[in-house]
Amino acid sequence: MNHNACTLTIMYGRKTSFLGSKSKMRYAAFDKAARRYPLELSMITRPDLSLNPDAPRRALAWFVSFRLGKNRRLHMKNGLIKGWREYRGFALFIVLMIIFRSALADWNVVPTGSMKPTILEGDRILVNKLAYDFKVPLTHISVYKFADPKRGDIVVFDSKLADTRLVKRVIGLPGDTVEMRDNRLIINGVEARYSNIEYAADALFAIESYDGMSHRIELDGRSRLSTFTPVQVPNDRYLVLGDNRDNSADSRVYGFIPRDEIVGNARTIVLSLDYDHYYIPRVDRFFHAL
Repeated sequence: MNHNACTLTIMYGRKTSFLGSKSKMRYAAFDKAARRYPLELSMITRPDLSLNPDAPRRALAWFVSFRLGKNRRLHMKNGLIKGWREYRGFALFIVLMIIFRSALADWNVVPTGSMKPTILEGDRILVNKLAYDFKVPLTHISVYKFADPKRGDIVVFDSKLADTRLVKRVIGLPGDTVEMRDNRLIINGVEARYSNIEYAADALFAIESYDGMSHRIELDGRSRLSTFTPVQVPNDRYLVLGDNRDNSADSRVYGFIPRDEIVGNARTIVLSLDYDHYYIPRVDRFFHAL
């Protein structure tokens, strides 16, 4: 009996003299694998040679597929480790940037004219996300409250009803009673003052003032939202309006804004592009205070 047959006899406790040359070659390959990878191959159920002389071939095939799968997983693991070592600096930068933009500060593009003439289409506004709260990154969970929005603040909030991020001005605070008559605000029974009225071809501009709040508004006189009856602002809610009063979907459409939807406030335009003139930069609006 040759070396391979003797080895197989020791492995399986059976004589192999009845095997043909092909089977002996299969056993030789199986035996070689067994000596090289004894632990892995011990996982294979020992074949019954008297019932199935072809069993070593199947066991060897299983073993080869097992080794290939293990090598593939090992190669993938090594690739991931190598990739992490090469790009961990960049990955860390991306993570820190996401945390910074979600919890500290961000900028937003204003695509509509609902805040004209204060904010124009194409303005990029800087959003201070630490103005009111410190929140868990990528959430609306407040960890620490610094302050509450004030009347006249331009706030950025994620409106669930509108299913988008909006930019509006705070007009009514919790507990206030607010009404509007032909675009003239009345807050807690006191009417806002309107000055510096200017007439244009298709709009009217004026400065609206009330209790330390003062800003410019735009009217075109063609909105059904120019009048609403007195409403009281609930606790933890705010009434917000756009400065372009006749062309703004605000609290008159979506109702009062929950406190926890407010992301931050905006006080600066970082840069501005003119959508109507081939996106030419409006340099005069760069870093313009709101």
